Amino acid sequence: DIDILTGLPNRRKLFEELGKSERITAVYMADIDFFKQFNDKNGHLCGDDCLRKIGEAFTSASLLTGIDFFRYGGEEFTGIVRSKNLHGYTMDLSQFPYDENAEMILNEIRSLNIPFCPALSPRVTISCGYAVDTAATPQDSERLIEQADAALYRAKESGRNQAAKYQPSD
Repeated sequence: DIDILTGLPNRRKLFEELGKSERITAVYMADIDFFKQFNDKNGHLCGDDCLRKIGEAFTSASLLTGIDFFRYGGEEFTGIVRSKNLHGYTMDLSQFPYDENAEMILNEIRSLNIPFCPALSPRVTISCGYAVDTAATPQDSERLIEQADAALYRAKESGRNQAAKYQPSD
């Protein structure tokens, strides 16, 4: 259930959690910017070290935000929000700071200051897309993943190193 490299729950654990009866109110999708180029420039062992550090940052962000993070695959990560997180804490989601938490996630990765390549980015960054379910009838969690993924692509197309909230026009 745990990704050996990042220390985060893996994709199988994510889908197990999505299958539980608790309502998912938001999904965050994050992707390391230019990670292929990072691996090409620095080598795969350095890339593995980068993934390890980012996994630790997501663990820290999880404790700060109440978002449960998972390694989705490669350089992609997913976070889910529900009333009771993996650590057992129950949250009042009526005032949950979805937008502020997206910025907190970005800042956790920025604070690592992992050097990269000045031509692309002086340090490793991530892009993040997220979707929030505010409907009276809960949306299917897979639909929220699709929406968060669409928002992620908008964040990347808009310059990377930023977060974008899903808009129905995405």
